[in-house]
Amino acid sequence: MRPKLHKAAKPLSRFGRIVTLGGLFPWPRVFLDPWLRITGCWSMYCMNFRNNFIGFSMIYVLPLITARDYGYGQLENSYCFTVIAVTRMSAGALIATHLAKRYQDRTLIVLLTTIGALSILVYMSVSSCSQGALPVVVFVALFSAIQASDPAAPTQGLYSKLIGRGNAGLYFAVLQGNGAIARTLSGQLVGFAYGTLGPCALWAWCLSCCVLLVPVLCVIWPRLSPDYIADMHSRLETQDEDDAQVERKAPQTLLPDQSPLLQQLLVKESDLC
Repeated sequence: MRPKLHKAAKPLSRFGRIVTLGGLFPWPRVFLDPWLRITGCWSMYCMNFRNNFIGFSMIYVLPLITARDYGYGQLENSYCFTVIAVTRMSAGALIATHLAKRYQDRTLIVLLTTIGALSILVYMSVSSCSQGALPVVVFVALFSAIQASDPAAPTQGLYSKLIGRGNAGLYFAVLQGNGAIARTLSGQLVGFAYGTLGPCALWAWCLSCCVLLVPVLCVIWPRLSPDYIADMHSRLETQDEDDAQVERKAPQTLLPDQSPLLQQLLVKESDLC
């Protein structure tokens, strides 16, 4: 018996197809697709934006800080990135093998986001908002903590559960488009912050990305539980089956030039269905 797919959203309107360039530019679906509102996936787009913006801001800004404070070049920066990458992979392994089995995705998202926000706040405090030099060990440790606390894994895991199996490829493309927008904006802000606006502009916005998630998570929190998600998709599948039955039972439109015998056959066929 074939597994039943979760109900997928109806196709976009003509306006939606134009705005998304027929699907080639999927990001506007964040604002136009009713399926994302029905399932609550819009909240994961907020999380995904935060994850990509902060994560890539750290990557873009690290060489600027090390060159200014320590006179580092490419070789020294590669050592810093190696330490950060190893720390992040170790944290990811810990989450996947232990924490994910004990805690729900929504709990891990809150935990990791809180650790990341506190790490950013500590760095802003001890470095005078990234304007003063820190010991290299402290600097790398704080950047490692920010990157290791990235809640990307539980965010995508929860997103896959919310979106369902129907048309999941399309909606993950939309999610990646959302991340691409965040990465582009982060690069622009890093340039402005360490060029004209001042470093505080970048770090204040990174911290704001975490703070702004508080009302989002408060609103969507009950809908992120595994029981609610399972019940939601069950109700959507039932609704989909009811709609299909109504369509099968609906009388077919008869054309004026159809013979009475053909009309009777069509009506009987509709009743049998």
